Amino acid sequence: MGRREAPVPDGPLKEFALALRALRVNAPGAPTYRELAREAHYSASVLSVAAAGRRLPTLDVTLAFVRACGGDTGEWRERWTRLRAELQIHHPDLIPDPAQDPDTSPTPAGPEPATADDDPASPVSPRPGRSRPFLRLGLGALVVVALAATAVFVANEVSSSGANGRADSGHRGRTPAGSPQAWSATSGPSCSTGHAMAIDTTGSWTPLPGSATGGCGEALIHRTTDNGDGANWVFYPGVGKTCTFKIYIPNSNAITARNVTYQAWDTLPGKHYDSNRIGGNVRTDQFANRGRSITLTFGPTKNGTIDLQIYDDYADKTVEVADTVAATCR
Repeated sequence: MGRREAPVPDGPLKEFALALRALRVNAPGAPTYRELAREAHYSASVLSVAAAGRRLPTLDVTLAFVRACGGDTGEWRERWTRLRAELQIHHPDLIPDPAQDPDTSPTPAGPEPATADDDPASPVSPRPGRSRPFLRLGLGALVVVALAATAVFVANEVSSSGANGRADSGHRGRTPAGSPQAWSATSGPSCSTGHAMAIDTTGSWTPLPGSATGGCGEALIHRTTDNGDGANWVFYPGVGKTCTFKIYIPNSNAITARNVTYQAWDTLPGKHYDSNRIGGNVRTDQFANRGRSITLTFGPTKNGTIDLQIYDDYADKTVEVADTVAATCR
């Protein structure tokens, strides 16, 4: 088993690298970089460096990485293009020259020498001169791949409708014919599914005993303060998506907050500015909804990321909760 990945350094590539890592971790089977290399046709070291946050990977490497994880290549192509344009102005040194970087050349998938393929801090290039046969697909496998590719193409070609952030306690009806296909993911205290990250918290959040549900860990509670402690659920649905969040509130007498503010942002936690807002603030009553779910809608997404946040900057000193959130985006 490979070593744990080195932390992504702070800088303009951090969000991009963390999103690539989340994509791999949440892909079916959470493949290692060596396993990913067999699908992407790039070496494990090249793929691990792509998610290290030290330099911008080439577009070809990025799309191969995303495709191997089952991600949306159209979304990531746009994301990579915007990031490269920004780096070209402010950090051109973070853009490598592919002509001078032979490690980014594609290689047929196959066995590789022992590498620290889960540790971008210690990339090991494959031995020069090795050739590996490409995977040969039978006719049946080609049909399956073609059908899957058609489904992905259709999903990517359908546009999303927009909406502002608002409270929404109702249920959606049947999806009309021709409506965008839904993207979904879940973020909880100690787990995530789909393209999402587990809850990120700052400050004095503590487990709520006896609240564990669905194998996602115990809910977290926190007495509000004036210091801005918060909780964040980060999702990567793609560009132009409007997301409905089903926020579960445990049935516990410990929860007393009646005036909880939720916000949405297009950046990762700790990088929030007014220009990054998605919609407006939505206030909810957690106390009145204990044992039920609150439904909120924010959108559209701007760059493929949406960070749902409990905003804590009030002096009522009540106890709020952060538990599992299910996102459905179109």
